Amino acid sequence: MNDRLGFVFYLSTWKSLALETLSQIFGSGTSSETQVQVVACLRWLCEFNILPCIPKHQSVSYEDLSQLALVPEGHLRRICRMLIAAEFLEEVASTHVGHTALSYAFVNNFALSDGLAFLTETILPASLKMVEASKSFQKTYQSPYSAAFGVSTSFTDQALQHSRLSRQFDHFIRCIASDTGDELLDILSQMSINGGKEALVVDVECTSLTIVQTLAALHPRLSFVAQFVKELPLTDGKEMPESVPSRIQCCRRSNPEIQPIRNASIYVLFLQSMDTNEAAVGRQVINCLQAHADILRCNCDAKLVIIAATTPTAEVDWHKHVAHMCRFQLSHGAPLDSLELCSVLDEALRSVPELSLAGRTMSANGDFSKYEIVSHSLA
Repeated sequence: MNDRLGFVFYLSTWKSLALETLSQIFGSGTSSETQVQVVACLRWLCEFNILPCIPKHQSVSYEDLSQLALVPEGHLRRICRMLIAAEFLEEVASTHVGHTALSYAFVNNFALSDGLAFLTETILPASLKMVEASKSFQKTYQSPYSAAFGVSTSFTDQALQHSRLSRQFDHFIRCIASDTGDELLDILSQMSINGGKEALVVDVECTSLTIVQTLAALHPRLSFVAQFVKELPLTDGKEMPESVPSRIQCCRRSNPEIQPIRNASIYVLFLQSMDTNEAAVGRQVINCLQAHADILRCNCDAKLVIIAATTPTAEVDWHKHVAHMCRFQLSHGAPLDSLELCSVLDEALRSVPELSLAGRTMSANGDFSKYEIVSHSLA
């Protein structure tokens, strides 16, 4: 597989491995009581860094392991035996413990233990506060996360201040939302950009390089500008083919109501923030339409593409709903469904009459929707 294709499929392949590992631990026949205890024991092992202390191809005594990890031997033995019963670890005689393929996956893949820490330390406390959040919703617009941790700021703001929390959230979502990367790749691969010729694509109001990196891998002749309203990302480009970073320029866009770049073929707005509601999305879309209306009117070849994450329907796999519920519990809002987004977009277009909707596309499972906006005369 060449570098370009390797980059495009890297993320989805990694996610599949992580989800497969966790699914083997929490099989469909496992009771909820067992799952709770397994999660608690796994978290304990990860916190005290037990698993890397066990040799890959041989067992170690409970006594030696407890001394190495500086934990009580009785605690260690009980916790390991719970996981041995779950076939996560294996016991040799009654005094030694060793790895299975599942347990060693946690040694090789730090994201699994990172995601597990986020589940136990953040998701579980927040999930137990949904009742309180709903009771106070009209008064304080409180999220389950803010109710659980007694904070007035959103999870997004907290994560920006704490890199560990942000990293754990990213790893957790990658583990449970196994094919979100595939769905986003699906919707982006359907974008027709200037017939494959050289062109400039601008990602407006960026929060990450996900969109431009993926499009750059799919379209080797395009150049990109990633406009960040807030701070620029830290990236060394190691996960990208060598030709990609040179085609991506990152910059600050201090005023989202003004678009300084007027010669691009595509302007992309990715609606992905967790702290959203219908009114907030409406304001963001209207501001974006107004900022680009004159550009689209003057350049008949340009278009504005709005890509939005949407809520899963009842028919999709339960993993989709788990990921959505986790986002809901962390945020002051949740991704809108496709009908709500259409309503928001229709209202926004009425306020900018010179623009029209030229096309709409949904990803295979409905995780993402794409809307193409052009000058009214071209619709």
